[in-house]
Amino acid sequence: MRRGGRHLTLDKWVAVPALAALVFVAAGLTAGNRASSKAEALQSNGGHTEVSPVFYKDVLPILQQHCQTCHRAGGIGPMGLETYEQARSKAQEIREKVESKQMPPWFADPRYGHFSNDPSLSGEEIKTLVAWVEAGAPAGKSSDAPAPRQWASGWSIPQPDVAVKMPVPVPIPARGMVEYTYEIVPTGFT
Repeated sequence: MRRGGRHLTLDKWVAVPALAALVFVAAGLTAGNRASSKAEALQSNGGHTEVSPVFYKDVLPILQQHCQTCHRAGGIGPMGLETYEQARSKAQEIREKVESKQMPPWFADPRYGHFSNDPSLSGEEIKTLVAWVEAGAPAGKSSDAPAPRQWASGWSIPQPDVAVKMPVPVPIPARGMVEYTYEIVPTGFT
């Protein structure tokens, strides 16, 4: 074997396998550490413990406060979000809808006051829901669940001060467009 040039010398024949072995050992150690670093990643980060949100402790209270008004048995939402199984099956959809702020729906302009029935999610609540989905939608301990909300049947917002009735029923077709109309309703106010 010649020294230099393009031929491998004896010292290169020894060095190349040794280097390859070192790379494989280092890769093995790194791969082995990855498994434990998942657990370590959940540990201290600048003095703060980071743990993925879980359904019963972190997600269910948000759903109860902001979503179950509609997404429950007897509600107007197309699916329930009362149980872990229901929420888990819709986890990706929940993520998409809350990130885009399509859900919960709220059309009042925040520049014109605060509304007591505003169902909007805070930035932290959105982050919690997204992190839960990204973590694989873990359940957590069912013993951490808040008590189920009790829902009134029928009227789901505070009773109005006055309710007025239409003097004549206005027919609404099952299909098609309904032109905008003004209906005059006597209020009895003086």
